[in-house]
Amino acid sequence: MLSCGNDKSIRLWDLSTARELRRFDGHTSYVRHVRFSPDGRRIISCGDDSTVRIWDIDSGEQLAQFDGHQHAVLAAAILPGGTEAVSAGTDGYVRLWNIADESVIAKFKQPRHICSAAIAPQRQLIVVGTHSGDLYLIDLKARQQVQQIQATQSCLHDIAISPDGARIVSCGHHQPARVWNAKTGQGIFELPPVEHLESWKVAISNDSRILAAGAGSRILFYDIDSGAKLKTSIATGSFTQAMVFSADDQVLITGGGSFYEGTLGWLPISGQTIELWKLPWPLP
Repeated sequence: MLSCGNDKSIRLWDLSTARELRRFDGHTSYVRHVRFSPDGRRIISCGDDSTVRIWDIDSGEQLAQFDGHQHAVLAAAILPGGTEAVSAGTDGYVRLWNIADESVIAKFKQPRHICSAAIAPQRQLIVVGTHSGDLYLIDLKARQQVQQIQATQSCLHDIAISPDGARIVSCGHHQPARVWNAKTGQGIFELPPVEHLESWKVAISNDSRILAAGAGSRILFYDIDSGAKLKTSIATGSFTQAMVFSADDQVLITGGGSFYEGTLGWLPISGQTIELWKLPWPLP
């Protein structure tokens, strides 16, 4: 498992032992996003230092650095084939990169400030959410925007796109979380706003069937097509700031905590109990 945060580092963990296997240093500010390459041999990261970086997972060596964004970079991914990467930043640009020479292949300027982004690498799709509440879906293979959805009237704090590219989830400031048909732009269902909660946090399973929704210190699961609730809500014991499904969709991994203590959660989808790892701050 990979983690990142405001200590500027990226860490690789052994989930069976909760032991740190490797640390990747190089970013000079908060690291906002990290993910494995499709072949599992590299990782890509981005953050508030305006850079996108690629690392060798075995050696920890930095393999490439992409400069061009003017502000924080919110999300990045290596695309299938391993020769191209995509990133989205708060400067309003989505950039498609050539990994070999670190050059820009294409860039897409959005009309509003980007405040969230999500990527479906296998479908070569990226969706960005703006401060005005709009969703913009870009087909990277076709090099064009293919959908625009007016999701709400406020900043979209968190969004997700299903791996099959069929569903988009948007979470606005003190607004319901909404599930959309990515092709038609039509709404499917929504989760009501929660009192005193600024925004939902969401993740979609790798088989594109389950929506996990974090509401403060509780997590709920829904069928992403029907909106049916799949199980009772589960308490995490800390405020949920990020979530991701394991590759086999058997476990939901959560990240959260407070300024003084980080928390990683390990929640088997078939169970009702979450295992928590408490990480003191700052990490060694």
